[in-house]
Amino acid sequence: MNKEAACRIYASAWNGLLPEVLVDALDEEVRYSSQWVLSDLNGKAEVADYLRAKMETIRASPEARVFAQLARTQKYPMYGLSPEPCVVIGQGTAEDLVATVLFTVSETKIIGIDICMIPPPHTTKRLGVFPAASMQ
Repeated sequence: MNKEAACRIYASAWNGLLPEVLVDALDEEVRYSSQWVLSDLNGKAEVADYLRAKMETIRASPEARVFAQLARTQKYPMYGLSPEPCVVIGQGTAEDLVATVLFTVSETKIIGIDICMIPPPHTTKRLGVFPAASMQ
């Protein structure tokens, strides 16, 4: 798997509020971290439970709708970051940007998901693509 594929899967799952789209792509030892939370979620079961509950909560609150857009980070020399594919999250509207999502991948699975405030979502190059997942 490459980072572009991970971005598309993640955004599709969030735009459709279909957690299994993402869960199916997670490695058994996946790590899910957020710069707003002190401890990481570790392992597919723990991350899957979190995603299912979070998406169900958002489904019940239409005003909290999530917009997951494909994007690319800029080069951030001060943080040692090169440009890479990412997802930018808007909540409420596509322009109410709240986070940048970065990925670590193996050949076949997503092994790390990082929800970030750095790099700031408004500094990314947003591509205007909001992948949609369908229930099949």
